[in-house]
Amino acid sequence: MPKLHIRTMKQQWLSIAINWAKSEGWDPGLHDAELLYKADPNGFFVGEINKKIVAVGSSVNYDAHFAFCGLYIVAPEHRGKGYGLALTKHRLKYCGERNIGIDGVLENMEIYKNIGYVPYYKNYRYQSNAKQTSNLNKNTQEISKDSLAQVLDYDKQCFPANKDKVFGITTFEIG
Repeated sequence: MPKLHIRTMKQQWLSIAINWAKSEGWDPGLHDAELLYKADPNGFFVGEINKKIVAVGSSVNYDAHFAFCGLYIVAPEHRGKGYGLALTKHRLKYCGERNIGIDGVLENMEIYKNIGYVPYYKNYRYQSNAKQTSNLNKNTQEISKDSLAQVLDYDKQCFPANKDKVFGITTFEIG
């Protein structure tokens, strides 16, 4: 079996990872990959066989205490060969001693446990097609520069790292 070569992903290769995610039925955010790449450009990796990308994955180090691993995909024709595990070990090493989160697939819980992850909670996702309505909820309001601090304070209750410093949101242009 050919040896997997792992290296840091170049920014122009993000489109490969996003297209693979879409082909898996994932729904990546419109600008998530670019924002996360800017937050930690050394935390995106590719696994290559004979200079061809066969696996992708990210490990974004938000701060000294928290990292998040995601965008993990092995090309279908290369699954089951150990390339994914090699890439995962590389990503975990990059995270160091941080608390690490993942957005896992419930069917793969046992695999994650074997790698060393400990389940914290289950996150079920549901999908529906919304119908456009002109009746906006009276409690809904647009985020403005004046309300940004309140939004960031709320986010700090839900996320273990300070995203406004990571993403430079305090200078983020709204509108």
